[in-house]
Amino acid sequence: MRLIADWYADHPSSPQTATFKSHDEIPEGSFLRHMPRFQRDTFEHNMKLAEALGKVADRKGCTKAQLALAWVKAHSGKDGCRIIIPIPGATTEERIVENTKDVTLNEEEMAELNETIKSHPIKGDRYGGPAAAFMNG
Repeated sequence: MRLIADWYADHPSSPQTATFKSHDEIPEGSFLRHMPRFQRDTFEHNMKLAEALGKVADRKGCTKAQLALAWVKAHSGKDGCRIIIPIPGATTEERIVENTKDVTLNEEEMAELNETIKSHPIKGDRYGGPAAAFMNG
């Protein structure tokens, strides 16, 4: 059996979670201010994806984090993908409980999500500087 472990954390480095609604809400001194996806010139663009995914999550009756986990799980063992076992991270008990809700996506919802992601490409690397060099090999 081919198996892959993956993880997801409801974390601000993931534009899908939209922890901050504007660049100005990111606290001074936050490491996010050094990340390319959170620079003033890319932040507003990337928020469009978070907003679009938020609308899907609202219709589905789940959070954006739950939607992201469902999307990852829906790829498990399909179309040549290995088995994926998401290991969600959490910093609070509330997030642990949130991450345990099992959300499933049908084919139509997957198609909508994939089109939404395709039509809102993320601008900016996940990490900049030395961290980017480390992550990109």
